Amino acid sequence: MAQEDNSQEPVLYSKNVIRIFSSVFTCILGGMLLRSNLLRLGKTREASNVIIFAFLYTSLVFVGVNMFLSIIGSTPRISINIVFAIIGTFIQEALFYKPHMPEEYTPRSIVWPVIIGIILFLIAIFFRAYATFIG
Repeated sequence: MAQEDNSQEPVLYSKNVIRIFSSVFTCILGGMLLRSNLLRLGKTREASNVIIFAFLYTSLVFVGVNMFLSIIGSTPRISINIVFAIIGTFIQEALFYKPHMPEEYTPRSIVWPVIIGIILFLIAIFFRAYATFIG
């Protein structure tokens, strides 16, 4: 677990942590980590913009992919979602991480984001299983 030391470096989530969370759990969760970084740096406008981007991108991809798959008569595949999540991750990084994050920082612990990600994943599995058995 990262500890805050007495230096002037901010304690932030690393680019790789944000990439992984954005790719695995969608741009929304990665955007929330990036938003937390931006708020710690006092960049409230950019923090709001990253969340707006994450929700819009994820929503547009969800609707667009489902519409396309319904037109061609296919079902959603996890590989398609992962590809678009990775694309969104790099767009988010180019628009918000690179221009606004400092080069030097102290890495922040990822314990809580991991716990939250696992809980969200388990909730999604529960609802998917429930819908399969009921519907």
